Amino acid sequence: MPANARKSKANCFGLGLDLRGEAFQAAWCVALLVFLYDLATLGTDLGPYDSSELALVAVDIGLSHPIGQPLHTLLGIVWVRLWGWMLSPLTALALMSSLFHSLTAIPAMALATSEGNLRENHAPWLAGLVIAGALLLPPLWDCGTRVEVYALSAFGFAWALAWMEHREIEPERKSFGAGLGLGLTFSANAYHGALLGGITALRIAEGKLPKQQPALTLWPLLKGFGLGLLPYTYVPAIAWLKGRGFIWGDPSNFERLLAYFQGEDYERNRGTTLTEFGEHLVEWFRWSASGPILWLLLLGGIAIFLIRKERPLSRFDGLVLGTSTACLLCSHRIFHPEIADYQNYLGPAILLGSTAIANRVAHFSWKHPRARTTCTTLAITLFFLQSASSPPFWARSRGRDRVLGHIVREAIEKAPPQAFVLIASDHWVAPLLYVQLVEKRRADIALVPLGLAASSWFWRLFFEQHPDLQGFPLQGAGGRMGRIQRLLNAHPERPILVESGWIAQGLGLGFCEAGWWLLARPCPAPDWLRHSISTQATPSFFAQSIALVDAGSPPTHEILAALAIERAQALWQLGRHEEALRVLDAASLPRYRLGPWPPSLRAFPFPLPPLPACPRSAPILPPLCPAGVQIAGLSAIDPEEAALRAERIWH
Repeated sequence: MPANARKSKANCFGLGLDLRGEAFQAAWCVALLVFLYDLATLGTDLGPYDSSELALVAVDIGLSHPIGQPLHTLLGIVWVRLWGWMLSPLTALALMSSLFHSLTAIPAMALATSEGNLRENHAPWLAGLVIAGALLLPPLWDCGTRVEVYALSAFGFAWALAWMEHREIEPERKSFGAGLGLGLTFSANAYHGALLGGITALRIAEGKLPKQQPALTLWPLLKGFGLGLLPYTYVPAIAWLKGRGFIWGDPSNFERLLAYFQGEDYERNRGTTLTEFGEHLVEWFRWSASGPILWLLLLGGIAIFLIRKERPLSRFDGLVLGTSTACLLCSHRIFHPEIADYQNYLGPAILLGSTAIANRVAHFSWKHPRARTTCTTLAITLFFLQSASSPPFWARSRGRDRVLGHIVREAIEKAPPQAFVLIASDHWVAPLLYVQLVEKRRADIALVPLGLAASSWFWRLFFEQHPDLQGFPLQGAGGRMGRIQRLLNAHPERPILVESGWIAQGLGLGFCEAGWWLLARPCPAPDWLRHSISTQATPSFFAQSIALVDAGSPPTHEILAALAIERAQALWQLGRHEEALRVLDAASLPRYRLGPWPPSLRAFPFPLPPLPACPRSAPILPPLCPAGVQIAGLSAIDPEEAALRAERIWH
């Protein structure tokens, strides 16, 4: 057998890692380390943001939000049924995320050791330490321990890049593999696919420069890319073949398919002005500079430039990827850099930068054997700087986080029979749909998400789930709220629960306390209803839950803060001022500004003591910097007594 054939057979995933070499051993050790850590911190219950929605479509064989994540959905459908005999769907899908998250170490190691003779003599182990730290950095760890698409797309991104950098492979095979990785990454997450497409374009353009070897051949790359996009055929196919269940957008004909891919349901998050974009960019730089992320990206960009100084275009990979990612995030109208999804977008940029830093550390150790101790110390330092960033690896509590699942199930189980539930926040909508459609709880409850109420496809699903409800004209005055008002008017006998007071006010309704939600009809509540709803949104619950997860499960911590503020708003409006202050105290919210509040509500009747600092701990809760604070409601309590009480809470 020719030597080249034997060599190619000894490669791991075709990435150039010799199965008998130190680089291969180091890569699998890093992957195993990350996987074991993921298992120890794995989220096994309902998650915020898109996690519950992605689990719903995998179990129900449906379609998630535009522009679709068909590769994740297809793999999830198979994975859930493969492990369904021993694991819950939520646990199984979180385990799939951790698998791809840990396997990302292999293409990352291939990238880190592709430049120079760095696959022996202990150099791979130093590179592995740096890469392990990067994979345990919160933006990458987060998507590897819950149901999300970003771990899968980051793996595809790293794999495609490693194919592009593989020097011991024929150009056509390299191009086909890179194109396949690009297509699969796009099928997992379109944003990461677009970023990888920009780097691929640089590689193609570089091959056309004088004195440069062609990096990629166009036609094989296009064939691989087309093959990688095949999962997108699932989008129209499932809508046409199934036609029932949670199929976002119902893209069963060309017009609706076009609307789905254009993301018409997300029009409200588009159209950022140049001024807003600049403000978002400044805010992103301020946030990223407060931790290791900005400095890792800058250091990684410099390392890439040094590694590829003989390659005119690809030495700017780090600059292109980092800048494009930041601009992509800042172009959203709804922008908070701390949101977990926004941090997950940074995964490929962090990976690319960390592999370059790992390469430089390993290269220096290989070139200067006497400095090996110094390089080892540096690699260990980089590992801890990355993995110990907030929340540090020893304080992450997602493995014991069942808070959101408890809240959602408690809320829906205690709702009055045949009630309408009007919800708006991400921490309510997808988890409630999962609990009702997958866990089959309380089919009599009619969930009405305000964000989806503007879309006609939602009402198809709504009446499919509740055929006993009377139809009403979808078209009419008042927009989305007018449509909901017509639904409620068509069923005057049904109770109405709302997430927060502003929803009730928008519909012209009063409200009273009703467990986790507010009762807008009937109000005041009759005795039988008041006794049937247990109130779990108590100061002791908030205090115990926050103590349980602390800062080690960031989205849950933010959700608890948002729920506490909503509860305090409602209690204050109902005249229960002392209870409102106790909820804020129990939720440890003095460092947050209590807002935004409806403009019709008056300000708190006295100034609060100023705080020494203005931390930014939650995207939905801006910091309290001014001495005065907007608080909803009445000013019935004595100002001097209120000032003393507030001072005790704030200090």
